[in-house]
Formats: sequence, C-alpha cells, structure tokens
Amino acid sequence: MKNLVSKIITFLYKLVFQEKISLAAKFFVKNLSCIVIGYGIAAFCIFAFQIIGGRILGPTEYGKYVLVDSVAIFLHILMILGFSTAAIKYIAEKDDYQEQRKIISTSYLMVFIFSLVSIFLLLFFSFQLSKIFSISLLIFRLAIIFAFFYVLYTLATNTLRGLHQMKKLALFRIGYGLLTLIVFGILILTKHISFLAAVFSICFAYLVIFLLITINLRQYLVLRFDKFWANKLFRYGIYAVIGGVCLAFLPAISKILVSRYLTSADVGIYNAYYFSSIAVVVFLSTMFITVFFPTASKYQQKEPIFRKIKQLLPYLFLGGIPTFFGIELIILTLYGVEYPINYSLMLLFALTSILIAIHSLYNWLFCSEGVLGVKLVTVVFIFITLINILLSVYLIPLFALYGAIFSLGVAYMAGIICLLLLKKRILYYGKNSKS
Repeated sequence: MKNLVSKIITFLYKLVFQEKISLAAKFFVKNLSCIVIGYGIAAFCIFAFQIIGGRILGPTEYGKYVLVDSVAIFLHILMILGFSTAAIKYIAEKDDYQEQRKIISTSYLMVFIFSLVSIFLLLFFSFQLSKIFSISLLIFRLAIIFAFFYVLYTLATNTLRGLHQMKKLALFRIGYGLLTLIVFGILILTKHISFLAAVFSICFAYLVIFLLITINLRQYLVLRFDKFWANKLFRYGIYAVIGGVCLAFLPAISKILVSRYLTSADVGIYNAYYFSSIAVVVFLSTMFITVFFPTASKYQQKEPIFRKIKQLLPYLFLGGIPTFFGIELIILTLYGVEYPINYSLMLLFALTSILIAIHSLYNWLFCSEGVLGVKLVTVVFIFITLINILLSVYLIPLFALYGAIFSLGVAYMAGIICLLLLKKRILYYGKNSKS
C-alpha cells in the first residue's frame, strides 16, 4: 500500500512540476506516503469512534463529550504556548545530535512547567471560568485534564516531526486511533455508557502514545535546561500561540454569527456544508503540513519552495474545486433530506476550501523561517479574523449562509495577498540571517 501511495504522489509530482523527481523530493514523497497511510487509518478509527459514540451515547451524553473536547482545544493552547511548534522548526533545521538534544529536552521542560502553572490557575479559577464558558464545573475540569493529555501527545508527536521520523509518527498515529476505538469499545461492552467513557478513551490513548514516544526518544532527553534555546523557543512560541488562538476561533466565528442572525437549523446546515468541504481540506492539509513544515524548516533558502507552490496553484484550482464539489455532494447526500443541496453554495464552499489550503501552504512556509516569519503570520491571522467578523456582521443578515461563507473566503483571500506582499521580506531575511 505504501508503494502504491508513493507511486501516485510521484506521478502527480511529475505531472505538476514537469521535471524528474529529485532525491530530496523522493525523501519528501516517502515521508508523505507514510503519513497519508498512518493518518488515513487513524482517521477511519476516529470516525468510527465518533459515529459509535454519537449513536450509543445519545445526543445528551455525546454533547457533553463534544463540550469537553471543544473547551480543551482552547485550554491546551494556554498550556503549550506554541513551544512544540517552535521545537519542530528548530529541531528540523539542526543536524547536530547535541543541539537537537538541547532543544528537545528544553522544550519538554518548558511545556511541563507552563502546563502545570496553567492547570493550577485554571483549577483555581475554574468556577468563574466555567460560568464564562456556560458549562458545568465538572465539564470544565474534565476539559482541563483532557487538554493536558492532548498537550503531552502533541509535544511527543511534534518532536518526531522535527526529527523527520515520519514512519514512526505514522505508526504511533495508527496506535492512537486503534487504542481510542478499542478502549471505548471495551467500556461500552462493560456497560460504561456515558460521556466519561469517550473522554477516558481518548485521554488514555494520548497518555499511552506520549509514553511510548518519550521512551523511544529517551536518548534525546536529559534534565538540563538550556537558556539559549529556551529564549528562542519562547520568542517563537509566544507569537505562534496568538496565531493559534485566531486559527482556533476562525471556524467558530461564522457559526456563532450564523446562530446570532439566523436560526439553529441554519447553523446545522452551515456545519454540514463546512464538514463536507472545509473540514476535509483541513484534514488533507494537516497530513501534508505534517511533512512540509519540518522539511521547509530545514532549508535556509525559501525561494525554490515559493516557486514550487506557484506552479502548484493552477492545479489546486482546476483539480481541487471539482473534486471537493463532488465530495460535498456525497457527504451532504449522506446527511439526509433535511440538509438541502444548493449547488451555488457548494461551489462557494469548494472555492473557499482551496483558498484555505493555499493560505495554509504560505502560512507554514513563513513559519518555517523563524521568529520574523511567525510574527508576520500572526499579524496576518489577526487581520483575517477582523475581516471575517466585519464582513460576516454585514453580509450574513443580507445573504444568509452565502454571506457567511463569502466572508470567510474573502478573509482568506486577503490573507494570501498579504503573505505574498510580505514574501520579499521573508526571502531577504532568509538570505541575510540564520534566525
């Protein structure tokens, strides 16, 4: 199967770039093939987990699990503060074992320290914060635990990314998916039918995978705090966390504003369209970026990568829009007759999906440059968020769901234009600095 995926990716590479594949590109394709298989199998397991959970637990209990998961996504950002993303960048660009060891050890220590401080503060103010989130105290405290285990999992898997150990990462990703599904199945069969079963299954899988990866990386881990790398990780991470917050809020903004100006049914329809198009693109982009970001971080000169992306753009539009239009049609049909199929709305979602994929490519290429890159990306993300909010407030009352997705598409288009205008600064910086 790996050879088949590799052959398909190699064929597409030659088709798009009209050149013989280089050794570096072959290495990239090999890693990407592993990730596609690993993440694909894991996605199937998690999809099964979600479907089984939704059916067996019922809307009320499943909804409680979704709340824990949703709140935890925001809380984990406060704990990890972008340090693991910074670790990927700096580990990937270093070939020296001792330097990698310093970066990994320091990032582990920093994440643990900031996570424990965050947990203490979150627990101390948990009553007040649970009121802000409009959830029960139990749900909020479970979200804190869930977020911590997710931080551990993210730290460990991102370390493997930085070391370019994609085959191991793919295997551990499969392990995570299988563990979640198996543990949840055992709990359901033993009559533990509650949202706690779903929460425990994922937390258990996160913890086991974190421990296995950490044992695998034990030669890189020493109880030594390197001030030089701590400073670089903190400078990079503090900007990355701002962009991370914006990225986490962006998908929710449109849904919140649709809920404000339209009806609950419209929110459900918008979410169905979102899940059948943008969510699919985000999943595929995540697989690609998993390999792309550490690979781009390794190269000092980014201009050849910019050229490759430029060559890729026509194919993304010409092939991507009809492909995702077809995927939308299939998934929306599965949703049922209560979710109307609107071809013009589907086209807007497909086009916006491609814009999000393109923005993601440029976004992570900028982040691979270092502190300046992540600073610029953060400013652009804030700009995108503001544009999306302003346009949505004006357009959703006028054009309903068309206004919501149009606002998101225009915001991402503006983000792409901004990044392209800032391209020269990144290229100049790469030639004159070792950031």
